[in-house]
Amino acid sequence: MAEVYQCRHLTGQRFRTFLKIADRIIPPDGEGPGGGMPEVAGIVDWSIEHMDPNLRKMLLLFITVFEYMGFLFGLKPFSKLSPERQDRQLRWLERSPISKIRMGFFGLKTYACMGYYSLEKVWPTIGYEGPLVADRAFPDETIRALQKGLLEVRG
Repeated sequence: MAEVYQCRHLTGQRFRTFLKIADRIIPPDGEGPGGGMPEVAGIVDWSIEHMDPNLRKMLLLFITVFEYMGFLFGLKPFSKLSPERQDRQLRWLERSPISKIRMGFFGLKTYACMGYYSLEKVWPTIGYEGPLVADRAFPDETIRALQKGLLEVRG
């Protein structure tokens, strides 16, 4: 059995919401899995742990607000909306006239992409052969184990 990475920040409903958001931002296709993988959430959670505490609070609050904004787009939380309504909500957030909402959306999108494209198992699906300097030392072994897919991620 693989070792476990227990998320500290993306837990419970936030974990589930993040996975749904990431899967709509990076949908699965014929070549590879979508962004809604627990491993993506694990890498993002590790990154959130290392950010400024005030910024962390705002990002986590935004994920919660994001979930309940779904009621404006289909009378359900985001994670329970149809994919079409989820996409509609994402498009609205991306183009929102309120700059803080747009910033929150692009922050989440950036984290979802960072987590997804950091996974070694994704690299072959996009034609990336890996870094020129393979297996260099990382200051924190946890992020390397997450990137290699050696840890089971739980929210």
